[in-house]
Amino acid sequence: MGSNLNNICLRTAGSSIQGRSHIAHGKPCEDAWAASSAALSDKCRAVVVCDGAGSKPKGKIGAEITSSLMSTWLVEHVDSLFCCQDSLEELKQQIVSTIQDAINNHIAEEKSDDSIMDYCCTFLGVVIDKNNGWFACHIGDGGIVAKNTAETFIVSGPCKGEYANVTYFITESDANEHLNIYCNTKPAYSFALFSDGLERSLIQTQTNTIAPAVGRILDWLQDNSENAVTHAIENSLKSVFSQSTTDDCTLAILSLAKRKRKRLKKQHPRIKKIKDK
Repeated sequence: MGSNLNNICLRTAGSSIQGRSHIAHGKPCEDAWAASSAALSDKCRAVVVCDGAGSKPKGKIGAEITSSLMSTWLVEHVDSLFCCQDSLEELKQQIVSTIQDAINNHIAEEKSDDSIMDYCCTFLGVVIDKNNGWFACHIGDGGIVAKNTAETFIVSGPCKGEYANVTYFITESDANEHLNIYCNTKPAYSFALFSDGLERSLIQTQTNTIAPAVGRILDWLQDNSENAVTHAIENSLKSVFSQSTTDDCTLAILSLAKRKRKRLKKQHPRIKKIKDK
């Protein structure tokens, strides 16, 4: 991306759509995503994606609380994130406690009899700091992919439980044991975070294969505005991805980009499902 950071900006774009099964059963979209940037500067930016557990009554609210809270938290704590590689277990516990405390505070404010497990959700987060690089954390299904000048690669794939349809949630008592943290494992300038509704369309975890069009999507923010890319993502989710899944779908992108903009082409790359082998 070049060494002059003044010529580099951070951009985010994303969208969530209601899955066909949710529409059919009158259920809302239970995915959520959020992005935050450093106040009064373009030093760092974070994006978070969460998927509320459909089997839980407040999974949607859990996802909304977690995504909003942690996109801000990652930015506010960005400097410490790159200094704690010798105390990862403490950091994991800090992240888990921050989220669980926020949900418990919500329950207390609502004066309800809810359990924190009523708010089960997955959690995927990435923050880019222009000076220090990138930091990512992930618990549950869904995934994070990234791109550098040489390759597109999987940062974190879906983490399943004992059975294929079981995963881990940030609200569980042992969440810190299943929370994965990554920091500058490879150079990267663009990241895509996605909920489990997009898993089979974007990656094949058994072979670490990534759909070819993902690399092109990861470059959309290089030459296009955040609004243009947000609309392009929403259109792709509705016209392409929704045909391959009945679940809710969320895709969010965070990129370092040169300070220039062009209009996004009308034709966007179609992502074909990678067949299971």
